[in-house]
Amino acid sequence: MIRIAMVDDDEQYLAKAERFTQRYAKQTGEEIEVVAQSDAMEFAEHYNPVYDAVFLDISMPLIDGLAVAKKIRKTDKTVVIVFITHQGKYAIEGYQFNALDFIVKPIDYAVFSKLLKKVLNFAEQRGESGLTLRLSADDYFRIPLAQIYYVLKEKNHRIFHTQTGIYKERGSLDQLYEELKDAGFARCTSGCLVNLRHVSAVNSTGITVKDLGKETAIPVSRRRMNEFKKDFVCYKI
Repeated sequence: MIRIAMVDDDEQYLAKAERFTQRYAKQTGEEIEVVAQSDAMEFAEHYNPVYDAVFLDISMPLIDGLAVAKKIRKTDKTVVIVFITHQGKYAIEGYQFNALDFIVKPIDYAVFSKLLKKVLNFAEQRGESGLTLRLSADDYFRIPLAQIYYVLKEKNHRIFHTQTGIYKERGSLDQLYEELKDAGFARCTSGCLVNLRHVSAVNSTGITVKDLGKETAIPVSRRRMNEFKKDFVCYKI
């Protein structure tokens, strides 16, 4: 899931950009969540680094997009930033904040979709791979994959045991496995997904996970043992 924030006091532009994004997602199969914000000052003051990309209008009342970008970069060094402007010459200043690109209004779908593809490619490659957890309706938390030890299934929820604490998110463990199986995660039981980078040992009954300096023993089901051993041996940090 890619999360994009779009900040612009022009609500007609926001609506159009959202439609274009949904159209692109439908055509490509990408999972994209758009958060639209017309109040740039509120966005800047309450910025939370849970986004993969931020689209910022340069000309806005009270605070312009350049000032918002400056505030963002104090807490988020890797989020992809794109500036929106009526004249391309004004976007040049934006590159001091390591902006990826800019788009000139009025927008059309062909130009927007090309830029969106570029944004998504950079967003997926930026920094360390991470996972955004939705802890509640308005509470998101982004955690690097390397900090996740293991995930347990609890009814309709997933319980993440991580370096920074334990987090609970509604969702399917099967779906999470499909997202993370190519990132070094393996199933040891139907209700447990383990990050192989933290597995220190495998024996006939289970595995040992190094968790904040302590060792946690986790069982492996008999039917999954051979596959798990293969994943463990082949895994390279």
